[in-house]
Amino acid sequence: AGDGGESASFSSREVKSDSGPSTIAFRASAGLGIGSRRGGLVAFGQGVSVSVKALSLASLAGIKDIAKDFNKIETKPGKPTNVALVKIKGRLPLKIMWKLAPADSKLGLLEDKVQASAEVRAEVQRRARQFDERFEATFGLKAKGFVEHEVKFAKACLSNMLGGMGYFYGASDVKLPPEYYGGGSESNQLEESYNMPLFSAVPSRSFFPRGFLWDEGFHQLLISKWNVDITKDVLGHWMSAVRKGGWIPREQILGDAARRRVPDRFVTQVADVANPPTLIFLVEKLLDSANNEQAKDSLAFLSKLYPRLSSWCDWLLESQSGPVAGSFRWRGREASEDVLHPNTLASGLDDYPRATHPDENESHVDMLSWAIAITRSMAKLARAVAPGDEDAERYEALSQQLSASLDSLHWDEESGAYCDKGMHSEGGAIETRYVFRCSKEDDSSTKDIGISREALESRQNPCPPNFPKPLYPFGDGKGGLLTRDVFVAGEDVSLSFVRQKGYVSLFPLLLKILPADSPRLGAVLELLRDEQELWTPYGLRSLGKSSRFYEVGNAPGDRPYWRGAIWMPINYLAVAALFHYKNTPGPLQSKAGELYKELRLNLIKNVHDEYQRTGYIWEQYNDKTGEGQRSHPFTGWTALIVSIMAEQF
Repeated sequence: AGDGGESASFSSREVKSDSGPSTIAFRASAGLGIGSRRGGLVAFGQGVSVSVKALSLASLAGIKDIAKDFNKIETKPGKPTNVALVKIKGRLPLKIMWKLAPADSKLGLLEDKVQASAEVRAEVQRRARQFDERFEATFGLKAKGFVEHEVKFAKACLSNMLGGMGYFYGASDVKLPPEYYGGGSESNQLEESYNMPLFSAVPSRSFFPRGFLWDEGFHQLLISKWNVDITKDVLGHWMSAVRKGGWIPREQILGDAARRRVPDRFVTQVADVANPPTLIFLVEKLLDSANNEQAKDSLAFLSKLYPRLSSWCDWLLESQSGPVAGSFRWRGREASEDVLHPNTLASGLDDYPRATHPDENESHVDMLSWAIAITRSMAKLARAVAPGDEDAERYEALSQQLSASLDSLHWDEESGAYCDKGMHSEGGAIETRYVFRCSKEDDSSTKDIGISREALESRQNPCPPNFPKPLYPFGDGKGGLLTRDVFVAGEDVSLSFVRQKGYVSLFPLLLKILPADSPRLGAVLELLRDEQELWTPYGLRSLGKSSRFYEVGNAPGDRPYWRGAIWMPINYLAVAALFHYKNTPGPLQSKAGELYKELRLNLIKNVHDEYQRTGYIWEQYNDKTGEGQRSHPFTGWTALIVSIMAEQF
C-alpha cells in the first residue's frame, strides 16, 4: 500500500484446522501510516483499507459475493475455518508486499520488521531489475524509442499473460456424431467423459478460466518469445488432447472452477466441430528456431509431435470438407438456432454473418485459407522431421491445389472481394418482433418466439403446434415490451456469394496466401483501408459498415460480438501480413509498407491509451470511439500488442 514508511501488524486470526498454518498474520505499510483501527479493519491514508476474515467454506463458489461484504458471513461455532480472506481496497496503482512465516512461528517474530523488510525489499528490487533487463533484451522497446510508461504498459501485458497460465485437470464432455461408432441417427449419439490434464494460458482468468484451442496459438506467439520451453510444454499438452481420428475439442472445460463459468449449452464439445488451427503458428516458430542453437531440441520435440499433428491436420481436411472439390465448410451451424442469424462457433468468429440459410452447400473462405495454411506448414514440418517420407509431397501438393482453387471458389468480381458461398438471401430484411412465451400443453417446457405487432394486437394464438399454449409477452423492464430482431428472407434465396465485407474477406491476406504479385492483392488492401468498411483510427473493425448486420445483436441480451468491434488477433495477423508484404518484392510493396506503419501505430496508441485511462487490457475495442469493451481484464490475445510494438511476427 505504499513505497515504505511506517509498518505495523494490523490483524491476526487463529485458524483451527487439520492442516495449514495455526496463525495467519498480516502486515501492511503505507507512507502515511495507520489511520484508524476498528474491528479488525485498518484504514490507511490515500483511501487504502484492508480487512481480514477467517471462514469455513465448502467451496469457493460465490466467492465474489462473499468478498463484497464478508463480515456478514459468520462461521458456525465449533466448525473449523479453512479459508482466510484478505480484502484490500484503494485506488490503483497499489504496491502490496507479503511476508510469509512458517506455521510454527510466533507473531512476535514479525516485530523484527526493519531487517526483514529491508531484505525482502532488496530481493524484490533485484528480481525487478532482472525482469527489466530481460524484457528489454527480448523485446527491445526502449531501443525502438518507446518511453517509460509505454514500456511499463507492455510489461503489464506480458506479466498478466504469464499470470494466466494454468494447469487444469478434469473431465471433458464429448458428443460423438454417428460416424464415430457406426450409428445412423441423431438420437443415438453418445457422450464420453474422462479425466485429462492441460497446461495452457487462458484468455481471462476471471471471465474465461479455461483453454481455448484457437486462442492458444495466439497466446503462445508472445509467450514463446519469452520462454520457448513453456510453449513446448503447452503445445505438448494440447497435442495430448488429440482424440480418436485427430479431433481436438475447441474448448477444454476441465474441472468445476472452469465449468462454473460456462453456460450449460456450451459445455458439451461436439466431435465434428473444428476450430482454426492456430497451433501451426507455433510449429512454424519452432521450425524457424531450428536454424540456431536450439535446432536439435526443437526438431526432436516436433518429431515426437508429428504423428498427432498429422492426424489433426488430416481430420480437419476431411471433417470440414465442402460441397465441391477444394472447398471447406465449418460444421456446427444450425438453421434451427433461435437467433437473428445462426452462429458459426467453429470458425472462432461466432456471430460473424455467413449465408442466411445454413446447409451442406456452404463453403467458407476462411476455412479454405486455414486449410491452405496448415498443409503448407505440415509440408515444411514433414521435410524437416521425416525427410524422404511421402507426407511432405502430399501436403505440398494439397497446399498448391487448394491455393489454386481459392479465386475460382471465393473471388466475387461484383463486390471485388473474397466471399463465402451458400444458400443466401441478399434481398431479405431485418424486422422487429415482440418476444412471446409459449408452452407445451402439460407445461413441461416453454419456448420463446418472436411475433409481429399485428399478431400481438389480434389477440389470436401465435404459438407453434409443438408449443400450442400461449402464456404472455415479455416486458423490457422499462414499462414496455421486449423486442428482438428477426431476419425475413426475400424471394431471392439461392446458392450465391455472401457479400459481407469484413474479417473473413481478408483471410487470404492474413495468412499470407496471396503472392506479392497477385492481381487480387490490391483490392484486398483497398478494402482494408476503406473507412466505410474496415478501417478506423483504432484498428480494423470486424464487419464493414455496409453490412445490414453491422452492430446488430443476435438476440435479446446477446450483444453483437464480431459485428463491428475491433479484435486484436485479426489485427495482429493483418499487421504481420503487411510486414510480410512490405518486405517482399512486388508492385504493392510500398503500399503495404504505408498501411503497416499506420495500422501498427493506431493499434499501439489505442490499446495503450485505454490501459492508461481504465487500468485494463480489454477483450475488444469499440470501432467508433476506441473504448475498451466486454471482458476485462483480458490479457489473452490482446497482449499481442507487445509483439506489434516489438515488430516480432
